[in-house]
Amino acid sequence: MYRTEDGGVTWVQDNKVNGAPSERPDVFYCIHKLLAHPEESGLRFMRVHEEVYWRDPGETTWQFSTKGLPTNFGFAAAVHPRDRSTAYVIPLDGMKRTASPFGIGVYRTTDKGKTWDRLDKGLPEGAPMESVREGMHNDRLDPMGLYFGTANGDVWASKNEGESWSRVAQYLPYVTSVHAATIE
Repeated sequence: MYRTEDGGVTWVQDNKVNGAPSERPDVFYCIHKLLAHPEESGLRFMRVHEEVYWRDPGETTWQFSTKGLPTNFGFAAAVHPRDRSTAYVIPLDGMKRTASPFGIGVYRTTDKGKTWDRLDKGLPEGAPMESVREGMHNDRLDPMGLYFGTANGDVWASKNEGESWSRVAQYLPYVTSVHAATIE
């Protein structure tokens, strides 16, 4: 991964990692999702093939952050629009690409990835669902709404920052992207 700070005139490698389990810690391979915090310039959250990382503004090193996740693999992720320490992911079984055997669940960190908590109230138990790269998004309401789509055509929503979930659409084709907008 490379970054520019001068509109693309020059580029620098931006891959320094603490605690990377990969054979080449200087190279991020297969970046699944890279998010910039909407209010905090320089704050970044990233899902790599089987790893999750966090980096604060001004830092040059990414921090490995998966304690409490049932697996490190997954695609969907979102960052809280106001709380700079909070992010959400949906872990998947890396071999099957579904949430099975632990069932679908959204995981939230409130401490920049040091720990993760499962949020699954209202989600079906043990359902072998999958959510893909652009399959999760949040709005900017207070409390924040969080949404995700699945490969089996469901869209799920939370009006309370992931504390509980309800299905808002079903029988759609494979949901590859979910985006939320606040219309006033």
